[in-house]
Amino acid sequence: QTGFLPVQDDGHINASRFILNQAPHWVETYLCKPDPAKPGTRQYMSVQAIEPQFYAVLLKGLGLADAPGLPSQFDRSSWGWMKARFGSIFITKTRDEWAD
Repeated sequence: QTGFLPVQDDGHINASRFILNQAPHWVETYLCKPDPAKPGTRQYMSVQAIEPQFYAVLLKGLGLADAPGLPSQFDRSSWGWMKARFGSIFITKTRDEWAD
C-alpha cells in the first residue's frame, strides 16, 4: 500500500483492501428487517465506523462489546465473516428500530 490507497502491482486500486470502498465490515450498508408499516420497501443502515472510538460504539450498539473472541478492527482476515455477523444482527430489526 502506498499512502492512503491500497494499490496493486498494476497501479489499480485494490478495492478489497480499501476501507472506504466497503471492504471492511465497519464501512458497509446492511439490509434491515422488513418494516410491516412500509410494505414493499427495503431499508438499510449505513455504517461508517472508521475510527476506533466509533467502532467501539458500533460494537456496543450491536450487542458485541463484550463478545468473546472478537478480532481486531483492522484484522483483514476477519472482515468477511464479521460482515456476515453484522448482517445477521442488522436483519433482526427494522431501520426505524435501529434509529431509535
